[in-house]
Amino acid sequence: MTAVAGPSWLSLMLFLFGGTGVPLSLPPLPEDPVMSRVAPAECLWYLSWSGTAAADPASKNQTEQFLAEEEVQRFGTVVEQAIVTGIRENSHGPGEEAAAEELPKLVKLVLTRPAAFFLSDFAMGPTGPVVHAGIVVNTGDKTDEAAKSLHHLQVALGQVAAGADEPAGKADEGWHRLPTPEGAPVVEWGTRGGKYLIVGIGDGVADGIVKQVKAQDGAPAWLAAVRKKLPVERVSMVTYVNVKKITAMALAAAGQGGKPQAVLDALGVANVSYLAGVSGLEGTGTVNKAFIAMDGPPNGIFHLLGDKPLTAADLAPIPRDATFAGAARFDLDQAYHRILDMAGNVEPSAREGMLSEVQAMEAGLGIKLSEDLFQSLGDDWCIYSAPSEGGLLVTGLTLVVPVRDRDKLLKVEERLLALAKQAEAPPPGAGGPHSYRRQEVTVAESAAADGQKIHFLNFIGEPVAVAPAWCITDKELIVSLFPQTIKAHLARGADAGSLADVPAVAQQLAGEHGPTAIGYSDTATVVRTVYPLLQFASAAICSEIQREGVHIDASALPSMAAILPHATDDVSSLHVSDDGLVIVHQGSLPTAIASLPMLSLPILYFARSERSYRMEESRAVEATRSADAPQATARERSAPPPEEGLSIFSLAGGAADRVKSANNLKQFALALISYETANGKLPSATGAGADGKPLLSWRVRILPYIEQAALYEQFHQDEPWDSDHNKPLIAKMPEIFAAPGSKVAGKFKTVYLTPRSKDTMFPGDQEIRLQEVTDGTSNTLMLVEASDDRAVIWTKPDDYEVNNDKPLDGLVGLRDGGFLAAFGDGSVRLLKSTLKPETVKALFTRNGAEVINDPDF
Repeated sequence: MTAVAGPSWLSLMLFLFGGTGVPLSLPPLPEDPVMSRVAPAECLWYLSWSGTAAADPASKNQTEQFLAEEEVQRFGTVVEQAIVTGIRENSHGPGEEAAAEELPKLVKLVLTRPAAFFLSDFAMGPTGPVVHAGIVVNTGDKTDEAAKSLHHLQVALGQVAAGADEPAGKADEGWHRLPTPEGAPVVEWGTRGGKYLIVGIGDGVADGIVKQVKAQDGAPAWLAAVRKKLPVERVSMVTYVNVKKITAMALAAAGQGGKPQAVLDALGVANVSYLAGVSGLEGTGTVNKAFIAMDGPPNGIFHLLGDKPLTAADLAPIPRDATFAGAARFDLDQAYHRILDMAGNVEPSAREGMLSEVQAMEAGLGIKLSEDLFQSLGDDWCIYSAPSEGGLLVTGLTLVVPVRDRDKLLKVEERLLALAKQAEAPPPGAGGPHSYRRQEVTVAESAAADGQKIHFLNFIGEPVAVAPAWCITDKELIVSLFPQTIKAHLARGADAGSLADVPAVAQQLAGEHGPTAIGYSDTATVVRTVYPLLQFASAAICSEIQREGVHIDASALPSMAAILPHATDDVSSLHVSDDGLVIVHQGSLPTAIASLPMLSLPILYFARSERSYRMEESRAVEATRSADAPQATARERSAPPPEEGLSIFSLAGGAADRVKSANNLKQFALALISYETANGKLPSATGAGADGKPLLSWRVRILPYIEQAALYEQFHQDEPWDSDHNKPLIAKMPEIFAAPGSKVAGKFKTVYLTPRSKDTMFPGDQEIRLQEVTDGTSNTLMLVEASDDRAVIWTKPDDYEVNNDKPLDGLVGLRDGGFLAAFGDGSVRLLKSTLKPETVKALFTRNGAEVINDPDF
């Protein structure tokens, strides 16, 4: 393990999970010019990174010093080891185990070395997609190792015969072609020059990359323009998206002109040429620069903010000690009319509809939104939270807007206060002021030291932890969460200073094109305030992860002493230039610190086994079972530990759909358990009435337990599912019943079914208790996700009829390698399609006392 390994994985996790202020490849290696040369002259998408160097503790850059801290290095090493161990331990079978050995090596190599990816063309041809894309990695002295790992990975995935010769990684080696489905693009890989791994997607792409490298023509014009527009001292990452070309391709596919073009024109997207970003180290921290290039001045959504730069005077309402702050040039009245125009450009009737709604609102309020309210406010909006005014992080949030016409604004306030007073008044005939209260919120008034009136919402008998307040002075409209914050703002002395006095902010204001919007956070104060809470969160998360067999304990979190010395102010700014918008973000560890204790969350989320799905509600329900409940049977005692079937490390496709569907099943299972607790029995499978005629499914019965009580109340429970009243409600199927990947959801059908037979938990019209599941709820199936050919109308009391001769019939189809199922204890698992038939039959029965001995379970 080198000193580079930890920070490389750490920066990857920060980049992927919220660390937008810390780019990939930190600290960066010197740039490899090849990564610029391989960029095509015409490009749709380009991404490159410089690779990760060893962090220098003597660097003047605080981000590099932070990454060089021994505790941060150790944290990165722990995360890397946990990821690698998780991949290995959650791989089953020789193929997956071999892949689990090689995949981490390749990923680590790609992340820590200079690399570039480009997409130059994409289209749909007559036989399939036409793609031209490439990947180039400077593998250095690890070239042979990379080639062998790729070869072994192909062998593990069954793409190459096990006895095939391993590639030597020499410069004159031929291309290795990956097997792809018919009609799919050609994928070739190989090594060149003894130091580059090249992957070409599409005919001739790999050879074209080699020619580009040998030509030494330098970067294409578009990339050179990006680097000139967004200079960075030590570049980590470069990104580019050709919005104009991608938009043209999308319009061509949808048909030129018409509404899509009108929408793009109205939003201002049609005016965007490309998006680009360059990030890395600069000065004392990190810098991320983004550019939205435009053909002409900004319009649409890009013109909602004003183009006049902010000045130091505009930031005067924000005190120097603000923890968080933001300011923007924003004319509310202009924005209102521009939004109306955008809607009208897309659909003329839409503008009229919006105006009609506004006019109705104005009639009710007795004011004109544009003339009376919007035009009375200035265009310099400031928001902040400062400890000197009682703010703990966001609790002191205060909005300040200059006032253009105080008289108009006071009339608006007077009208709104009158309406509020009217709403508070008791109706005629009510006893006294305390015998009837129409609303639980009133508008109260308080006075500041200088006599200014402060109004605030006074919540009576409601658990509301804020008292939103506002005040109109001669110059400002002040809005805050509490009246005390406004009083502190009004009492602020001249010696409090302004946010414009902060050096990092002053630097942004002094540029050639001053910012029209700026954001700021005092990272050191944030660290001091949040770190104690992060320790609690870190301990809780690590505890859960260790329960799943992944060793990351609470000591992995770097200490305050390793973090605080490197915390510099975080500043983001938006600048309007002659050819587009420039966004600049500078800091040292702005979002990294908030992410540190959460870095283990991806491991927890993806590597969790079915035990992680056992929510507290399920445990609570089991705890309430009577003391004489049947003990675990031989089947339950002999069952092996549950397989972690919902792991990303299974290398199976469709993980996102699978996890979402598993969560749906989890909610249904917990709802059924709650139903049984409330009613003493589970709902019957047939949903039959007293006369034996089918009424409504269990899915309708549990609606109140999945936050769908309003829909439940619309059903006539004593009528069949297809009665004149109930049948129209079929079309109101909640989204949760639509299984991800299912093709029948649009027909208001669902594949979430209960197994139905005389021995299951849902035996026809019989309603059973969970205590009657003597085989143990943790080993008895409550719900299954069936294939589409078994789907049923969600309100109809139809379910999965168990076929004892073919117990897997109709279950496998939506998920690769098996089917999802929920057990009686609320846990959810992916059951393999290779389960023995007798195992599946045993899992269906609630009282069979079978002993399960199946290695696939």
